[in-house]
Amino acid sequence: MPMTRAEFRGYARLSKSTWEGSDIKLVQTRLDECHAAPQIQKPSKLMALQHAIDAWWRNKATLPDSQRSWHKRDAMYMLTDQMEAETRNWTRSAAADLPIADGTRYRIDANTMNDKKIDHCVNQINVQRSGAARLRFADARQTRRLQHGPLSDRLRNADLLTPTVLDGWEGPRQAVNQLTRMQTLQLAVRAVRTVRNLLPLAPFNNQPQGRANPYVDLVTSVGHGMQLVEAISEHLVQEEEDRTQQQADFCFRYAATSAAARAVGGGVCSHLMSVTAGVLTMVAPANTEILLWFSHADHQFCIISVAHGPWVIVDPWPQRSVVTTWGDHCYFPPPQGTRAERVQAERALGQRRTEEENYAKISILTPCETPYGVPGLLKRANKDLLVQLHGNVQAAAPGHPYQHMDSVNPHANIQNIPHLNAAAPREWGHDCK
Repeated sequence: MPMTRAEFRGYARLSKSTWEGSDIKLVQTRLDECHAAPQIQKPSKLMALQHAIDAWWRNKATLPDSQRSWHKRDAMYMLTDQMEAETRNWTRSAAADLPIADGTRYRIDANTMNDKKIDHCVNQINVQRSGAARLRFADARQTRRLQHGPLSDRLRNADLLTPTVLDGWEGPRQAVNQLTRMQTLQLAVRAVRTVRNLLPLAPFNNQPQGRANPYVDLVTSVGHGMQLVEAISEHLVQEEEDRTQQQADFCFRYAATSAAARAVGGGVCSHLMSVTAGVLTMVAPANTEILLWFSHADHQFCIISVAHGPWVIVDPWPQRSVVTTWGDHCYFPPPQGTRAERVQAERALGQRRTEEENYAKISILTPCETPYGVPGLLKRANKDLLVQLHGNVQAAAPGHPYQHMDSVNPHANIQNIPHLNAAAPREWGHDCK
């Protein structure tokens, strides 16, 4: 267990006359809650403490230090080390590849797209702690090209990743009773609100209007924030590759992106998807499937299924986040129809998209105590890389700025469709408890 509140105050040299600040007070409150909680509540209380520690590092990382703040920082280093000790003995090992009939890899390797849809078996990784299985993680996959005819026709006419294809790969979803469905929706709400609490800067490319951003000192522009997340993630990956002398696996890469976005406090939709999946590996029950979905419509988000129940969308990025069963009423629905129909419809709208639907999958065997079962990344991202890279990253073009409001299609009638309101547009950071 981590140190007590009294021990922390001693290391930080806090007294009744010391100005402490809300972040350091929250850390102490969470320490008290950890030590007072019954054993069954310890994991959730440790996670809340970790969130408070993350917030302190994020908010204080670029501020000037006085002698007194150095004492606070020393105490936070000690506490962070103790928290890392709570999440040790993790390993990742290769599992059996998926059969090629269940799709082909979206990337040949980390740096090479599989744009010709060459048949490459989808790799899987087992995540374990002290030898006990926790997660199975399958790399991103897409549909295969057709097996006969000219290459251009085989690519052009290959199946979309429709619900029928998804059912063929993952098995059809089962009907559940109202109580079970509501429990899954409540789990999705918890995940959305946890992610929003962790990311006070909100999506860099979908900022809520009229929301005062208290962290402008940290990220001064959309482009800067996006590049900062990418730079921290790339540094974490490079350090791992230097340590292991081999290419970092895809599980580590998602975990690095999640840690980088949490350190900075925001991101774009792909960063938020990585944070969401990491949170779900900690809060979702056993027998939960998480799909990290890459939409043809240039958006990334998570969907979950508990005990083979209906897929539920978990997406904190829209300004009004709603959790609901995944279907045609969603703003980013499952693909329908044929590829030829899609091309024809987009031509009529003057659009031409080249993205290919694909998804990675995490199967939870037992929930983890740290995102993805990859410990130590938050500590490194928060304590060192954020300070090191903050002033050195050059802003880049931020891509598309959005004012995307809704998880569901605003024209859809969802009165009889299971859904819960997860978060309002301005609920980010401390505003999303």
